[in-house]
Amino acid sequence: MRMLTFLVAGILLAGCTPFRSLPQHQSNPTNRLPSGTGSSSSFGSFGSLGSFGSFGSSSSFHGTIEFGDAEAPPDITSHSSTGTTLDTIDEALTASGVLVIGTRSAPLTLLLFTHQACNYCGEFFQDQLPRLTRDFIGPGKMKLAIALLPLQKYPQSSLQARALLCAAEQKKGLAMHRLLFDVQTTDAAVLRTRAKELTLKEPAFTGCLASARTQALIDAQAAWAAKAGVTLVPTFFLRGEKRVGLDEYAEMRTWVEEKLQ
Repeated sequence: MRMLTFLVAGILLAGCTPFRSLPQHQSNPTNRLPSGTGSSSSFGSFGSLGSFGSFGSSSSFHGTIEFGDAEAPPDITSHSSTGTTLDTIDEALTASGVLVIGTRSAPLTLLLFTHQACNYCGEFFQDQLPRLTRDFIGPGKMKLAIALLPLQKYPQSSLQARALLCAAEQKKGLAMHRLLFDVQTTDAAVLRTRAKELTLKEPAFTGCLASARTQALIDAQAAWAAKAGVTLVPTFFLRGEKRVGLDEYAEMRTWVEEKLQ
C-alpha cells in the first residue's frame, strides 16, 4: 500500500495512506469555531461564520497545507437535480471568506475543507453536492460552508483560492468553484478570462486577486484548518463530528439525517 507524507503548519506527518474514506470517523466535539460565530460551540452547528477569532491571524501563519492526492485533475462536466439546483441556490460570502451555500437560517451546517486539485473533492462537487442540494440544501434543512485550502505542492493553489473568494464577492463563488475544478488554472491572465466567462466585473475581480486582504483571508483559513486538525481533504464537520475522505452518498445522507433528528 502506498504511503503518503504530509506537511501541516511546518510539522511533517508520515505514514498516511491513500483513501476514499478513512476506516474511522472522528468525533471531535472540542474543535470550536472562531469567536463571533454565534452561540454554537462546534463545527457544523455554527451561525454567522463571521470571524476566525481565536484560531490565529494571518500574520503568524502563512497558509499552506500539503497532502497527497490529485495525480490528475477531476472531471467536472454537468450537474443535474430536481427543484433547487446548483445554478439557482443562494450563496453568500462571510467576512471570514467562507462560502455559504443555501438558506442561512437552515438548522444544520455542513462545513467542508476542500481543494480544486483533489479528485475526491471534485467527485463530491460533481456527484454528491447536487443530491445534497436536492435532499437537504434546497428544502432549507441544511447549508454548506466551503473553505478552500492552498497547497504547497500546487503553486497555483493560493491564486485559485483567491479567485474563488473574489468571484464570491460578486455572487459567483459556486460558479467559479465549478470552473476551477473543470480548468486547472495556472495564472492570473487565464483567471481573468474565466472571470469574463462568468460575467464578473473585471476591475473589481482583478483588484481583489491582488489584494493583501484577500491573501490574509486565505492565510487565516489555512491557520483555522491547521488549528482544527485538518490534514487531508475533503474533510467534513457536522454538529461536532469530523469525517475525513469521501463516503458513498447513502452514507452521507444517513449522516445528515441523523444530525437532523
